[in-house]
Amino acid sequence: MMSSEINKVQESITIALDAADAAAEVTSEYNRVKQQHKKLENSVKSVHRYIILIFGSSMLAAIAALVFASMLYFRTMSELTTMTTTSREALVVFAENVEQVNGTLDKMKTSLETQRQLLAVNERLIERLDGLQDSVLGSNKALIKSLEKSNRKTQASNSDTMTKMSKAIGSNIANQVELLVQEINMSRKDIRSYMDKMVEDTSEEQQIEILKQNQVRLGTALRQINEQNTLLLKKFEDKENSISFP
Repeated sequence: MMSSEINKVQESITIALDAADAAAEVTSEYNRVKQQHKKLENSVKSVHRYIILIFGSSMLAAIAALVFASMLYFRTMSELTTMTTTSREALVVFAENVEQVNGTLDKMKTSLETQRQLLAVNERLIERLDGLQDSVLGSNKALIKSLEKSNRKTQASNSDTMTKMSKAIGSNIANQVELLVQEINMSRKDIRSYMDKMVEDTSEEQQIEILKQNQVRLGTALRQINEQNTLLLKKFEDKENSISFP
């Protein structure tokens, strides 16, 4: 009896010890789990704090980016509006310049036509000056020949008249005739000097020649101006053909 009770007590003690060991293990396990839970909670709090910081930073960055993007957008829109207005004004000015160039080209064409007409008139004037020079030369030569022929006839007639009158009349009348002959000779000298002066006065021919040369130079200058204006007109037309509207 006593041994069985002792055994029961021992078993109870063993069970109590096992229960105490189990309780101690459970307590230690609980403490370990509790510590791990605290660590996990601290980690979660740290992560949560980091998430809040990151979210706040992201929101601030997003707001700053949105503000910056808005500023860029409005600035770009303002610049685009200014560029559009400037482009329209430039297009209007360009169109006006094109119209002015077209007007200038029309005026230049008219000027070229006038220059061509002036050149033709100048060439006809040169031809007429050539004919006038030949006519003046022929007239001068014919006049000189006529005066020389008349002078020779007058001299021969005076000589014959003086000889006949010397034979037919007396010395007094002969002296008067001699004086008359001297006057005639003086008149002949005057005629001769007038002829020489006419020969010397062929400076009209020189003036005509100078005028002719001036007309030739004028014609050359007009041709050069005409060629330059033609080239300039061609360049304007090529440039006008190469213009493309934006």
